[in-house]
Amino acid sequence: MTLRAFVVALAIFFTTNAVAFLGTGMYALNGFGKPVSWWFILKLPAHIHRSENASSERTPCKCSSPICGSTIDSVQDRSHGLCYLYADSENPSLEYFETLGYDCLGQGGNDPLSHTLRQMNTSLSFRDRFWAYFSDQYDRLSTVFPGAACEQSSRFSAHAKGAVAFDAKSGGFYLQTSTPNYPDPSDLHSFTPLGCQKDNNVLYSQHLMAVSLDQDGIDSLGKALQAARLCSANYYDTRNEDLKERIVSSSFRQAYQDPTNEFYENARMMGGALLDPALESISQSREAVLKLKQPEAYKSTQDLDGSAVYQYLPGGEILVLPDFAKGAFPGGNWSVQLIVKSPKAEIPPWAIVAQVLEEDLSVATWWDESVGIPTICASDQYSMTPFEFCLNDRVHGVFLNANGTAAHNIENLVEAKWTTDSTKNDTVHWHLVGGRQEDGNHAKWGVTTSRFGVVAPDSKVIFADLNMEGYPCSTTCHGSQAGRGGSFFILSQPVLHQSLVNLVSKACQCSAVAESYSENATAVFEEARMCHRGCVKKITQRLTSTSLPKLSSEARSFWNERHQ
Repeated sequence: MTLRAFVVALAIFFTTNAVAFLGTGMYALNGFGKPVSWWFILKLPAHIHRSENASSERTPCKCSSPICGSTIDSVQDRSHGLCYLYADSENPSLEYFETLGYDCLGQGGNDPLSHTLRQMNTSLSFRDRFWAYFSDQYDRLSTVFPGAACEQSSRFSAHAKGAVAFDAKSGGFYLQTSTPNYPDPSDLHSFTPLGCQKDNNVLYSQHLMAVSLDQDGIDSLGKALQAARLCSANYYDTRNEDLKERIVSSSFRQAYQDPTNEFYENARMMGGALLDPALESISQSREAVLKLKQPEAYKSTQDLDGSAVYQYLPGGEILVLPDFAKGAFPGGNWSVQLIVKSPKAEIPPWAIVAQVLEEDLSVATWWDESVGIPTICASDQYSMTPFEFCLNDRVHGVFLNANGTAAHNIENLVEAKWTTDSTKNDTVHWHLVGGRQEDGNHAKWGVTTSRFGVVAPDSKVIFADLNMEGYPCSTTCHGSQAGRGGSFFILSQPVLHQSLVNLVSKACQCSAVAESYSENATAVFEEARMCHRGCVKKITQRLTSTSLPKLSSEARSFWNERHQ
């Protein structure tokens, strides 16, 4: 596996054995407040459809409307966006939240999000507990803070949302989410429910993922995330004084800003990613190996002894790491890898994941009509396209084959389905694309999907900050999210992988195209690689048939025999 400048690979190894909470400290918590090594939530949209061509209707969700301290628009409709699917390190197969006995998402009750985040509210008085929020979108919180958004042109511009909380002794948790304006830092002293924001942030499908890390893991993760340029106190402190008091705990500020503080070393690495307004751009690749924190009673005999130290590269030098994907490290199928993309890596975001893993991918993101880029197919010829579609940038870790063809499939997913009540045969469908659909998707997740149809024992699931966006929907390689930072958490978990594969009902798959298609090249491209979605209009306006990729007659897809 090859990594290049501006890419950070972080492997986290842990067991997926069931655990019982006998320890103390801050963790990712399940719906009953029990620590787990990781959890994943896929929130359903507020609207669904019953069949492929049916009109959308409200999701059959039994949740009541959020109880909010402030007035928000259309609060009654938001209750239908609080149902979700859940998996964690104890039970990695997706299940409907009601089946597990969990409460509606993010309302302060027995659900994983509420239990996990409330640890931040209860840590205010502790000098050795630290927390911070980060997001590129704080413009429509439950309390409005003017100027609370960072953009691509900002000094800090990562397209990333979430929170981190940890203590000086045992580490804590890191939360990634696709949800705008959430977690909500409006109230220092009490939990702010999901759906109580001015933004209707429960309308679309969203994802949330949390991992538990020890202190070494927090340090290594903080160092890695400096490459992404997250938007937190480093950016918002000078934008809004009221938000400044809420976005980072006072203990975190004090520990990070005072080198004589007894907890300075605990706060230094993560503080560099979130609190330093003078953070320099990262121009070298880094890698680290660490273990994920587990409740004390279930420390695995396969745990690593400790975390590896970062290895720094001279500018532009290639770093060849052991092959994470093939299980070269202890832990085997229980490996998690993190890739942190720098905004200086001006490439389609998911292309770096395919290149690092050396795997075909299928991804569900905000694939919309504005900047949603085409499906990328192995064997399609890109050497004659403008900028080679930004897929041949060896300095930043992405490159075409020697003959100018793409090495891997990166297929856009289109639709999903789930049976919420098997006794009633109650199946709901929703779109896995962004844009104008009421039942659309803003989550960012993917799965490895070999075009040869093989389901590997180390099949991977990816949770991301970034969408399938960039050139040719933008006019340059820097445009859209190709020019922004963010992270990809990669979990080697075949059970969760199978759950997500089973969820998919339609993909914009790589299909073979007859060699004689040149007379209708643009129309064929829009059908075969865009499924008439994404930025189709921009493709028609900006590119001629001769500047499009040469489509392969040998293209194939994991989805050829599945759900099609």
